[in-house]
Amino acid sequence: MNRRRQPAGIALLMTLLIVTLLTILVVEFTYTTQVEAHLTRNSLSLLQARYLARGGLALAELLLKMDFVEKTQNPPTRPNVESLLDPWAQPFPPRPIGEGVGDVSFRIDDESARFNLNSLAMRPGVSPVTLEARKTLFQGVLASLGLDLNLLFPLLDWLDADEEVSGKSGSEREYYEALTPPYAPRNGRLLNVEELQLVRGFGDLSREQWRALRSMVTVMPNEELQINVNTASEALLGALFTAVDDAAGAKAIVSLRETKPFADPRELNEIPGWTQIPQQVRSFFTLHSFYFTIHAAGTAAEVSRGIAALERRSGLRLELLDWKDEAANVSLTSPPSDGMRLLPPTSR
Repeated sequence: MNRRRQPAGIALLMTLLIVTLLTILVVEFTYTTQVEAHLTRNSLSLLQARYLARGGLALAELLLKMDFVEKTQNPPTRPNVESLLDPWAQPFPPRPIGEGVGDVSFRIDDESARFNLNSLAMRPGVSPVTLEARKTLFQGVLASLGLDLNLLFPLLDWLDADEEVSGKSGSEREYYEALTPPYAPRNGRLLNVEELQLVRGFGDLSREQWRALRSMVTVMPNEELQINVNTASEALLGALFTAVDDAAGAKAIVSLRETKPFADPRELNEIPGWTQIPQQVRSFFTLHSFYFTIHAAGTAAEVSRGIAALERRSGLRLELLDWKDEAANVSLTSPPSDGMRLLPPTSR
């Protein structure tokens, strides 16, 4: 009897095995199909998000051009006088584009509202008196953030072309080549603000310190220092004016420009203590802005992409100077990123 039932039992086991294998194959095939479909949708959303971000960039560029045209056609408004009341200075919150394609947003930052780190580079035509005044102002920025004033000296050595150490904390090629891993100093203009973290001492800043410093400084493709009093933050103005013993000047500027931005350099004489500030320092302040960074973001489905473009405006002409991808899930009223990255460990 047992011999007759054995084939039936084997057949049942084989049937169950085959059904199990088929079930596994069907489940695996269904899962693979779903994954591929998801990847396809994600790739499409990624492409759409990128083009939406570029669309935001195009809208921002159009706004900058329209701003110039409006000021040119409506005198006595000065074409090159920029303020935080201008349309370009207002953030463009996420708005739908097309029929359910996605959202676009952008923000335009005035780079003249920050201290240009490259202005600390000694170049032909820059007098020692001018350079010393710039050093004083930058140390005012450091002091306002509670940072070591001696951070100035390694930055000077990073910017200059010689191998002579500045001050007690300065650092030239010998210091950087002794690090692990070793690298060479720029000995020239910074290419971007993030490069500052390679300079001795700046890589040791906490994320909060770096974020605060990042909001006050910038990197221009030149060694000029022109800070727009109409757009600079109260924190930066306070740091700069405190450095020249005129702390009340910053508050007066912010108070005056809230209702009526400065339109003529002579109006700056209304600022308390302005005429007592050395002329060399007063020359660093302006009402004009030519460099702007556009932070644009695009979102399609649940995928977001952002771009940052540095542009120079000359009349109706916009010249693209730098372009990089950045996080898109950022506030439109604050810097898009602290720009902090993890540097390789060093031996100091």
